[in-house]
Amino acid sequence: MVKVDMHCHSRHSDKPIYWPLRKLGARESYTAPEELYRRLKRRGMAFVTITDHDTIAGAVEIAERHDDAFVSCEFTVRFPGEEAEAHVCAYDLTEEQFRRGRYFARDVREFAAYFREQGVVTSVAHPMHDVGGRLEPRHLEQLVLLFEHFEEVNGLQLPEGNQLNREFLARLTPERIEEWSRQHGIEPAFPEPWRKGRLGGSDDHSGFFLGRAWTEVPAAEDVAEFLRAVRGRESRGRGLGASALTFAHCALTSTAETMLNHFCDPGPLHERATQLARLVYGDQIEEVELASRLKAHADGVAEPPDEPTPEEMLIEGLVRIVMRDWHDPNLLFDRVVGRDLQEETFVIVNQLFNTLIRRALTAWWEHARRGRLMDAFTKLSLIFPTGIVAIPYLMGFQHLHADKRYQRRVARAYDLPEPGAGRPEKWAWFTDTVVDVNGVARTIQTVAKLAEQHDTPITMVTCHPTPPPFEGRLRNFAPIHHAALPEYESMVLSIPPLLEMLRWCEKEQFTRIVISTPGPVGLVALWIAKILDLPTVAVYHTDLPNYARILTDDPAMEQLAWHLVRFLYGKVDRIYVLTEAYRRRLQENGLADRDIRIFPKGTDVTLFHPDRRDVTVWKRYGLNGATKLLYVGRVSREKGLDLLGEAYRRLRREREDVELVVVGDGPYLDELRRKWADVPGVAFTGFVEGEELAALYASSDVFAFPSTTDTYGSVVLEAQAAGLPAVVTDQGGPREVIVEGRTGLVARAGDVEDFAAALRRLVSDRELRQEMGYQGRLHAEQRTWENAFRTFWDAGREAAEPHRGGPSGRTQGREPDATAGVVAAPPPDPPRIVPGGALDDAAPAPQDRGAAREGLRREARAESRA
Repeated sequence: MVKVDMHCHSRHSDKPIYWPLRKLGARESYTAPEELYRRLKRRGMAFVTITDHDTIAGAVEIAERHDDAFVSCEFTVRFPGEEAEAHVCAYDLTEEQFRRGRYFARDVREFAAYFREQGVVTSVAHPMHDVGGRLEPRHLEQLVLLFEHFEEVNGLQLPEGNQLNREFLARLTPERIEEWSRQHGIEPAFPEPWRKGRLGGSDDHSGFFLGRAWTEVPAAEDVAEFLRAVRGRESRGRGLGASALTFAHCALTSTAETMLNHFCDPGPLHERATQLARLVYGDQIEEVELASRLKAHADGVAEPPDEPTPEEMLIEGLVRIVMRDWHDPNLLFDRVVGRDLQEETFVIVNQLFNTLIRRALTAWWEHARRGRLMDAFTKLSLIFPTGIVAIPYLMGFQHLHADKRYQRRVARAYDLPEPGAGRPEKWAWFTDTVVDVNGVARTIQTVAKLAEQHDTPITMVTCHPTPPPFEGRLRNFAPIHHAALPEYESMVLSIPPLLEMLRWCEKEQFTRIVISTPGPVGLVALWIAKILDLPTVAVYHTDLPNYARILTDDPAMEQLAWHLVRFLYGKVDRIYVLTEAYRRRLQENGLADRDIRIFPKGTDVTLFHPDRRDVTVWKRYGLNGATKLLYVGRVSREKGLDLLGEAYRRLRREREDVELVVVGDGPYLDELRRKWADVPGVAFTGFVEGEELAALYASSDVFAFPSTTDTYGSVVLEAQAAGLPAVVTDQGGPREVIVEGRTGLVARAGDVEDFAAALRRLVSDRELRQEMGYQGRLHAEQRTWENAFRTFWDAGREAAEPHRGGPSGRTQGREPDATAGVVAAPPPDPPRIVPGGALDDAAPAPQDRGAAREGLRREARAESRA
């Protein structure tokens, strides 16, 4: 077999399509034509050509020196009257043919007609690549009618893109050709246009991947015979497609060459690299003796002097790979068992990137804490040049995965298998909080446990300095940097390792990204989803603007929080909120056009149950048999605990047979203890969970939850499951967790007297408490986590369609909520409460009055034992 790489680039391809490379003044390639020729010959190519973009300078250079080289070009051709472009390679050109080809490239039809008349072989390059982001299936149809040859294997396309291309070419039929010819008014000028000649080429821009893909014919003694075989459609494309790392390392080579050539004086590699490092990193480079490491390798010294630092070891490893391994074609083409050169290079570059970012962030944080703002910003500025290392990887991942949208359109237009079709659902669920004491973390933990129990492929993804204890699938990434938030020391802000997370998500082949928090992890998740072209679902767990307003008392901070919310949630395909009130809140604040649904939540009705009532539990907290008011949740200022304390003071002044229990931990706990030190009958339990928490719920009498910032209020549903009536405010999610007048009471937000009045009514009327507690239990039994989990999973699987077709994330009419099926029927009308607080006889009877009465008898017996 005779092999020729029919698509590759030299340094004469000097106009990169990517903005970062253009701004750096980079070329697409820095490979000298003669070096390209030598490498291709060493890699077994019988003949050599160069297909630089819209120039033949490099190809002419080698054709003048070597009889087995020929002149070719990759032309950018345009569809008349449109902005859409395609790339077409033309082979064995004269300079006159090249000049005329450049002229006719303004109209793809004239271009094809000219080269057909000249007898020049032309081939559509990378047909499944959306050149310029404006191609549609109709453009592909025109290319089929105009050109006899198509590139079958492109070395910079993902394997699934090349496979789709093969499927497309294999399913061309005379009937389709006739239909397209009629639609576009193009009559093919060659016989059997459904049978394409097939080519292959590496599309190399770095010099490293030359010969990775090629065109193969059975036999050819010279260039003319080879091209006759190609023209006769005897050729096939062979070789390897790309990974994101392949493309990234092409771009990385271009970036490095550009910076070394533009910013450094001429000289040996190790001297230019040291100049560049000093220019980029300033005094940091004093701690990393780069020059000695590079020079040692350049001189062939096995080990440079002195014990290397971690940073030096990383640089040493990178230099070793670039100067030795990257010149071994067996490693480059994945022919060495147990070695993955692309992955090895990525690991070292990623570690070096993280190390330098961490150093800059640590220095910035230390200066900022001491109030040295100018020094802090000086250190922070080091992040930006360090980011140059990451740009090629971002380009690599984005370039290859951006084509997925075009490829899906092609597959659907011609009834072909979509890239990745048949891949089972697999979700990555990103969260900044996973083991903290808050509702978001508890929801994450519950979903993870259920996913594990049902063998549902959901992996929770977070970023903590140490792997947190967790039941379920969890992938924890060590942060590049982490620090406690000022004035909120229990909350740690972690900066995720961007490149590492991106690479992991691509390797795991997730089908969907779920985002639970708008922090650094959530923002990185959105960024990853956009780069990998994955559907996104975001859950609005936390009322961030409300928190910002309460914690800072600054309207500007609240507006800043809204900007963050609109930025994150405005870019996802579907938003889940916990209550109807928050759906309206988001719609009223700039997200009215988004697909917003209700997140189905549940509770553990087995754990939280009235049967766990045991009033002896209060002895350990020094309390007696008085009526218990219970608060469970995070002990923080925004939870409205000051209002609860004042309401309790007023109630306590009226009667001594009431006590308040605060269950939970948080940054406000110590201050609250001091504030309430003079108030009798108050107990702080600290953090409690499991069966002990369930016993505290069941052994209390009224649940008091004054928060206005909770988007749901899982603890309110737990309290109802344990048989407690609840008092909540008319702002936030808990208002929708209860049935007003049936399972609890609603007080005006911020109104101490109204909250105290609601507590007073329940404390004063035991029968009302018991009836509401019974109704609360019935209400909670309809909301199990099993039902909620299955409903959310099933609804999430169909969320791909808005992403993959039609206007992403926009609601086309009102779609059913994910909560459909979680609650079997709407709750009955609330009972009427007559003056004095007793239930009106006209109120609907409970479904099982006998069960309620038996529950009351158990409670009475338990109290008599106490």
